[in-house]
Amino acid sequence: TPSPIAGRPEDAGSTIATGPDWARRSTLGIVGLAYLVALVSLFRGGAAGTGAWYLVAIPVLCFILMGERPGIIAGVINVVLYTGFALAHRVGWLVPSLPSVASSTSQMLAFSTTFLFVVGILVAVQANFVRTQRRTLRSLEDQSSRLRQAQRAGSRREEELMRLNASLKL
Repeated sequence: TPSPIAGRPEDAGSTIATGPDWARRSTLGIVGLAYLVALVSLFRGGAAGTGAWYLVAIPVLCFILMGERPGIIAGVINVVLYTGFALAHRVGWLVPSLPSVASSTSQMLAFSTTFLFVVGILVAVQANFVRTQRRTLRSLEDQSSRLRQAQRAGSRREEELMRLNASLKL
C-alpha cells in the first residue's frame, strides 16, 4: 500500500522529494540549511576547516531524503565547491578568520585528497544501498503479488470443496 509520503514501494529512496508539497519544501529547507552551514564554515575556516565535513554529510542526507540521483548530484556539487574553496584559499583570495589546520601545501593536498576520497566512498556506498533497496522492494512486491494470487486460488478451491462437501451430505 502506498504511504502518503513515499508513494509506491519501488520509489523508496526518493520518498520525501516526490511526496507532498510540505515534505518537498521541508527537505529542500534541511538541505539548504546544511549547505548554508557548510558555506559559512568554509568561509570562516577555509578548506581545511569544519565546512568540508559538512560537505561530506550533505550527499548522505540527500541520498536518504531525496534518492540516488540527488545524492550523486550533491556529491559532485560538493567536490566542485570544495575544490573552489581549496583553490581560493591556496591562491589567497580567501583568508579564513579562524586558524587553519593545513598551513602548508602538502598538508592541504593531504586534507583535500582525504576529503575527495571520503566523499567518493560515501556516494558509492549510498548509491549501492539505494539500488539494493529498490531491488529488494521490487522482489518483495513480486512475492506479495504471487502470494495474493495463491491465496485467491486457495480460496476458490476452498469454496469448491465446500460445495462438493455440501452436495455429498445431501
